[in-house]
Amino acid sequence: QTNGANGFTTGPEQIGTTTYAQSVRFNCWYTNSTTVVYDVAGFNFLNATIGVPNDATNAAGNTASISFFKDGSATEQLGPTINDALDQPQTIHLNLNGASQLEIACSASNNANHQGVTMDVTLGNAILTNANP
Repeated sequence: QTNGANGFTTGPEQIGTTTYAQSVRFNCWYTNSTTVVYDVAGFNFLNATIGVPNDATNAAGNTASISFFKDGSATEQLGPTINDALDQPQTIHLNLNGASQLEIACSASNNANHQGVTMDVTLGNAILTNANP
């Protein structure tokens, strides 16, 4: 389920020097109105690489803030907020803490003037698992 996640696509995406065959790409807007919701019941962890796709034309000089929430609650955050920019992919191992749904919320802003912008982000090779590496 998506809310305000324009540009939502699935398939291969390149982040830095790595191509992630199973990726989800969407636009972060300038407010936290962008959300992507996944059913995660029965899983304990989300593993993924978060980054800005190399071909994003709206990323230079901008930063996306990505947060993870349990069961659609804007107050029960799962893990820290991830701040991501072009050429700075980050690997995450997120404890789902018994969630039935995972809401991924994001916003983006310009680094120089802190004004809101629209910016592409990607979850590369996201996997739901019960294993804790």
